[in-house]
Amino acid sequence: MKILKIIGIVLVALILIVLGLGLVMSKEYAVERSVVINKPRSEVFTLVSTLRNQEKWSPWLDYDPQAKVTYAGTDGAVGSTYAWDGNDDIGKGEQEIKEIQPGELVHNEVRFEKPFASVGQVYFTLADEGNATKVTWKMTGEQVYPMNVMSPMMDGMLGKEFDKGLNKLKALAEK
Repeated sequence: MKILKIIGIVLVALILIVLGLGLVMSKEYAVERSVVINKPRSEVFTLVSTLRNQEKWSPWLDYDPQAKVTYAGTDGAVGSTYAWDGNDDIGKGEQEIKEIQPGELVHNEVRFEKPFASVGQVYFTLADEGNATKVTWKMTGEQVYPMNVMSPMMDGMLGKEFDKGLNKLKALAEK
């Protein structure tokens, strides 16, 4: 009986610590990774500026190749969307192209429904790096209280997926 009381006290203390940290921690997060691809910017841009091409190198469908995927609108144009509905690893959501600056920038908004609702802004920027192209993948967003205690971990969690996706993009572009 005494051990249950101790476990209960420890659990309550942990919950209070998480709730307290959530009050003082930032709700905003930003994750950014880059890769240099040995191809001209014009060739690389076609792989990041359309949602169907993004699917070819994105790391997310690796976790659920059977996910239901749908497209709407003119792919590669502002307003076109890509929706997915998959297992618990990738959840359910939608991505929409919000802005395109040919050869330089693609801005997508990602709206997650499952496993929890959130919205993120995703940016792909391209810059010349000698005869190659530097691609930077960045995501920014906010997490609601008390989930914001995870904000410092977002770089580690998402960052490794961005690295994986950028390496797939590099291999696809350079083959």
